[in-house]
Amino acid sequence: MQDKIFNKFDQYGGVDYRHSRTESAGIFDKHIHTTYEILFVKEIEEGKMNVEGSLYPLFPHAMLIIPPGNYHFVMPKEGRPYERFVFNFSEKLLADLKLGRFEKPLLIYSMEYPIVAATFSRLSQYGDMLDADSFAFVAKNALCELLFYVAHAPLKAEEALLHANNIVIKSITYINENISTIRSADDIAKALYVSPSTLCHSFKTEMKISLMKYVRNKKIMLAAALIENGVKPSQAAAKAGFDDYSTFFRAYKSTFSRSPASK
Repeated sequence: MQDKIFNKFDQYGGVDYRHSRTESAGIFDKHIHTTYEILFVKEIEEGKMNVEGSLYPLFPHAMLIIPPGNYHFVMPKEGRPYERFVFNFSEKLLADLKLGRFEKPLLIYSMEYPIVAATFSRLSQYGDMLDADSFAFVAKNALCELLFYVAHAPLKAEEALLHANNIVIKSITYINENISTIRSADDIAKALYVSPSTLCHSFKTEMKISLMKYVRNKKIMLAAALIENGVKPSQAAAKAGFDDYSTFFRAYKSTFSRSPASK
């Protein structure tokens, strides 16, 4: 099966869509972005999703909604097939639909809610039938229908399987609450009363990313969200805790492949 990727439906609210299957999976790219993500799993064996240090079980017909700014990555069973559908969409879409924000990850077992599984089944068929413009219209409307259903149906949310060790969870909480003032690993270590070396080792082991790279990514996401809401790039950089604009500019352009002033 070829990947079905329809990126940046700007005329339909900036919705991205992907349907793909990996025959022999490993740990997928670790990422963080300013959009919401909906992941629907069609095929997997013993998979997990790490979202900000919490591990959520992934199984056939699981659907996970991840809010913006949450660092996450999939850990499927290595060497086994993995098929998934992914939507990314902006917070503006929820506002346009007059729906509230999803404040934390939401995992549901869609076999208990046939509308969810049927939505992705239809999308799979339409992806093979339609050209990109026609599919963009269908996919945007299918996503809106899905969001209305999730917002209004009495869904039972599944809980995270487990969490990273206590030091990592505390550090993530501290980073999210103090992102604009953090300058080094020492800042976090002092606040948590642990040694910087212990903190950095624990964080890299659990999160598969260095502590300060995680912090930098969080700062970039905060600045990007502020820019999207009309804040000038220089002000957004300062609010996110960058010491100088040139450092922010390089980090932003490296992350988004465009300058902070680009629309």
